[in-house]
Amino acid sequence: ISGSKGTLEVTTNTAELSVASSDGSWTYDGSAHKKYEYTVTFGEESYTVTVAEGATSATATLSTGDKVTISPMATATITHVAESDVANAFTWEVENSSYYTKGEDTVGTLSVTAASLTITTGSDKKQYDGSALTADGTAAFGETSTTLTAGEAVTVSLAGSDSISVKVTGTQTAVGSSENGYEITWGNTASTDYNISGSKGTLEVTTNTAELS
Repeated sequence: ISGSKGTLEVTTNTAELSVASSDGSWTYDGSAHKKYEYTVTFGEESYTVTVAEGATSATATLSTGDKVTISPMATATITHVAESDVANAFTWEVENSSYYTKGEDTVGTLSVTAASLTITTGSDKKQYDGSALTADGTAAFGETSTTLTAGEAVTVSLAGSDSISVKVTGTQTAVGSSENGYEITWGNTASTDYNISGSKGTLEVTTNTAELS
């Protein structure tokens, strides 16, 4: 028997393998938010991976048969506006990792925008009578509206377990006019989680027209 034996050689795949996590944005609602959605890219191949609720990882199977396993990091969650942009961080590994060329991963950003809270105070007008003129207001959050009784601290329920105390403070006794303002006590609720809009009324006392003689 004569002849020669050839050589079989497998080299590292030069197609870049990388993972990107998604961006996510929510309006503040008092809850923690996560977005465990990823895109695996292998050369011209692309796979979408979603980690199921309660699971710690998810996989994508490449054309080679090897599996890419992605695990979200515990820090990839956001609740409050003040947390700013949070990295949607993750780790990943692939079977037979030494056979692949790793590309550049992309980390998405998680953000929360402020919820809308509308506070409006009423306007009123009367002739001078020696007593203070006041007017009530309203606080509206979502589909719920709370009456704000003038001069009283009223509890207003907001997102989740949040609540604030709002007191309409406007008062006018002498002839003239002033803004019907209010004050808020935030307590354990973060003011940065809410965007306040609305309008303030005017309290006006005019000269009494009853003749004095």
